[in-house]
This record gives sequence, C-alpha cells and structure tokens, in this order.
Amino acid sequence: MLQDKFGRVIDYVRWSVTDRCNLRCTYCMPEENMNFVPRKELLSFEEMEQMLRVFGDLGIKKLRFTGGEPFMRKDIMRFFEKVAEDSRIEHWHLTSNGTLLLPHIKRLAELNISGINLSLDTLSPERFHQLTRRDSFSEVWTCLESILENDIPLKINTVVQARVNFSELKELAALAKEKPLDMRFIEYMPFNGNASSQRDFISAKEIENELRKHYQLHAIPMAPGATSQDFKIDGFQGKIGIIAAHTRTFCGSCNRLRFSAKGNTQTCLYGIENVSLGKLIKSNASDSEIKSKLTNLISGKPRNGFEAEAEMLANSGQHRSMSTIGG
Repeated sequence: MLQDKFGRVIDYVRWSVTDRCNLRCTYCMPEENMNFVPRKELLSFEEMEQMLRVFGDLGIKKLRFTGGEPFMRKDIMRFFEKVAEDSRIEHWHLTSNGTLLLPHIKRLAELNISGINLSLDTLSPERFHQLTRRDSFSEVWTCLESILENDIPLKINTVVQARVNFSELKELAALAKEKPLDMRFIEYMPFNGNASSQRDFISAKEIENELRKHYQLHAIPMAPGATSQDFKIDGFQGKIGIIAAHTRTFCGSCNRLRFSAKGNTQTCLYGIENVSLGKLIKSNASDSEIKSKLTNLISGKPRNGFEAEAEMLANSGQHRSMSTIGG
C-alpha cells in the first residue's frame, strides 16, 4: 500500500502514455514548435507492463490513461488488453479528445472499460476549430454517440474560459439532459500567468452561479478523493460537475499519483516532475527496487497544490504545458 506522510492512501494513478497530441488546443499547448519527448525515451510496452504489475502489487485500484492523446501511441490497445486482464485493477478509464478513438470503441466495450472522459469545450464546429486549431468537431461528435451506443459510461470534460465558451454553459449542461452522460466544467488554469490568460479565468463559483441562473442544482456530497463537486438536476439523465482545478478546493483528500510517458512522477498536479523513477525503470530495475523508490516518492507528497506549486516555481520558475503533464 502507498501512503503519504499525511495518512492519505494513494490508490489512483493518472498515467500519460504519450505527450503527443493531434490537436493544438489554445489552453494546452502552442500551435507550433512543441518539443515532444523523443520516442526512445518513452517507456516501452514491456516497461509499461512491469509498471502495471508494480502498481497492482502496491494496491493501486484505479488507473486513468491520458496523453496528449492516448491513441497517438501506436498499438496502445495491446497494452489496454493487459490492463483489462489484471484483476487487481478495479477501475480503468481513458481520457481522449475523440479524434482517433472511434475504431477502438467496440473493443474497449468488450474489455469492460470503466468509463471514458471525452474533451469537448464547445458545441460550435467553428469555435471548436478556433480552440483546437483543427477541423475535427464532426469526428468527436460521432465518437461521443458511439461511446453511448456501446454503453460505456461517458463524461464530457469542458474547460471554461470567459471569452471563449462561458456563454455556452447552459447549452453544454443540457447535454446531460438530452443524453445519458455527465458534464464536467473545469476551471481554466492560466499557467503562463499572462494578462490575457488571467482575463479568461472563470472560478468554480462563477461557473456554479451561471448554471444556477438556468437550472436548480442539487449538490451531491463529495466522496474522499473526488475532484468534482457534482450536482443533480431534475429531469436530467446525467450529473453536472464542477472541478476547481485552479482554486483547488479538493486537495485535502487527494489519493492521486501522476505517472508520465517517460516513467517520471508527479505526486501533485501543481508540483515538480520527479525523474528518478523513470531513470530507474530504464535501468532494468527489479520490481522490488521500483516499489521501494515509489514508496519513498509518495512519502514526500505535499499537503496541497499551493505548497507543491510554490516548491515547483522556486525550482524551475515556470509551469509546463498541460500536454506534458497528462491532461
């Protein structure tokens, strides 16, 4: 079992299988000159299978696979089949932009995937093009419908920005009325700190207040480790969630570890990327050596995101792109 110095049991890993993405969302990465990790530095499938075994041994019960876009990783379904075979992993999920997912949905359903999170920030094809710098709205929408047709639990992740899609909150929320899915509105994280990004920031409370203008929200108590404050709305098939990604109201019960495509760790989204585990994995270390290193890393998990961010800025002075962190 992995436990930090504050007594929190870490049983959930957000695992980035690649930093590559075929979209160029304006809040996530630059349009050009993105420095992707050289392929030889990514964990091999054999190394990924070793880490799957290690995580299971250490009591990890939930895995969420992210990118970049996971399906930019060639043959990633081969690895997902291994995940599905591991009985120790009780829940495994996938976060995708939906542009490359469609051919794999039926197989994912056969593998009993626990759920898929689909990134969708607007219902306007034109605005989608402006946001992602790609003309792929129709592919994502077709993917959304296919996920539901295959009875895979679906959540839509929407990053809310003042001058971009705040005006669409009512219509976006209505998706959870029209379809059996959950809508989750996420605070924009203005990592680069410039004036423009600060102007686009909308707090979780402002999101909630805007939704309350249109709907009667019934709050659902947050479970330990949850990041989303969920609400029921009468007549809706799914729930509405709001994630305070920037104001960080959920840190106290955090049960997460972030694991990168290189095998590096972040014990907090806002903190330092520790490269020591990745180097150890690449040195053909044994399972027991990796378990020992991971246990030590978890012991240093900060109390909350504010502590972690202060330490990170003191060391590096800047945030990294969300695509390199893992969504």
